[in-house]
Amino acid sequence: MLNNQNTISNPLSSSGNGASDTIFREMTEADQGASRPVPESASLGITPDLVSRRFEEALDYVCCHIDEYASRSGIDFTRNSKFDPATLIKFLIIMGSGSSVCEINKFFSMDRHVLPPYNSTLCEARKKLNPEALYEVFLRFTNSFPELRTFKGYRLIGVDGSTINIPLNKGEPETLHQNKEDHKCFSQCYFNGAYDLLNAIYVDAVVSTLQKTDERSALLAMAHRPSIPRNSVFVADRGYSGWRMFAGLGQAGWKFVIREKDKDRQGIFRSLG
Repeated sequence: MLNNQNTISNPLSSSGNGASDTIFREMTEADQGASRPVPESASLGITPDLVSRRFEEALDYVCCHIDEYASRSGIDFTRNSKFDPATLIKFLIIMGSGSSVCEINKFFSMDRHVLPPYNSTLCEARKKLNPEALYEVFLRFTNSFPELRTFKGYRLIGVDGSTINIPLNKGEPETLHQNKEDHKCFSQCYFNGAYDLLNAIYVDAVVSTLQKTDERSALLAMAHRPSIPRNSVFVADRGYSGWRMFAGLGQAGWKFVIREKDKDRQGIFRSLG
């Protein structure tokens, strides 16, 4: 799995006015006789305040067009609720690995004047929101930083996949699996991510079930979306190699670097003789 280093701060944690400037200034001061490097995001002018503001702008857009992302347009999210669209999306983004009840209590403990809602309230609100709402916030946020690092004018987009554990749901057989040792059931999905290697941010992703896992199709799907900058070079491992992949990326006008299997193993080099 590609290493996801959060060099850009959490969009939900915003420093006060001037606080970010102080942090970056302190990191450039001498530390025991040696200077400390300036954070990469700081040299690009990306401060915690800017990150928070760009996230709020992306969130505001979705909330202003919530009918487009509601399960029942004109009906859902029309009544007052503690899980209004903005609160619900923020909660889904920052919630941790604890139980829903613990995460709800932790989230609403920030405001002592608001009693945390019940877990059933979260379930009802989540059913009202289409997944496309989160995807739209993600795209608008990541695309709001045009001045990013490049390699000779190109964005280097690494693509890789990995399994992700999700909450057990016996109602979805495609995600359900059984441990061979103790025969306990668990749920997993497969994540294919397009990751900007120089700027440490994801630019797109495809999530599927393990039974329908196809890394090559996932990359081709992302290559045909507008989320990937055209000045990009795809970098992928051997699992993405194949004539169909090369043809698809080439016909779409993409540049790519994909590792190939050894000649003595099953792969395209072997077919070349």
